[in-house]
Amino acid sequence: MLKNILGRIYALYALLLFIITMMIVFIPILIASLWPEPKPTAFFIAIGRRWMNIYLPLIGCPARLKGQEYFAPGQTYVIVCNHNALMDIPVTTGYVPGANKTLAKASMAKIPVFNVLYKIGSILVDRSSEASRKQSVVDMKHALSLGIHMLLYPKVPATAPPIR
Repeated sequence: MLKNILGRIYALYALLLFIITMMIVFIPILIASLWPEPKPTAFFIAIGRRWMNIYLPLIGCPARLKGQEYFAPGQTYVIVCNHNALMDIPVTTGYVPGANKTLAKASMAKIPVFNVLYKIGSILVDRSSEASRKQSVVDMKHALSLGIHMLLYPKVPATAPPIR
């Protein structure tokens, strides 16, 4: 029972700290959203890196970087990541070298405050619309042509074995 209570207190602490730190980085990101691409994306990722470098140690989860030697300077990549938790995206996007965007559900851009983050850091797609799916491919190709990496987070069914 004590473990359950402490776990809930820790989760509340981590959530409140996430919200507080997000509000601090939100203002510069909002200003950057007015610039032409690829500047807002690069700025957003740079701020996101600093944000996660502060936030993660504060909650007791420092990140360890592995595999950056596989990113050749001047090359653009499509990176496929696991997506099992809410923190997967903020953690991975900040630590991929260079500017990057994620492919995200268009409905995420309807959430207040997050909408600015999603509009800068993502290419939005309405999966129920064929036209939107086709446009997302065009938008991803354009992002890649600007030197922006694409991060994809496919949904893995809960019954699927873990990818190692």
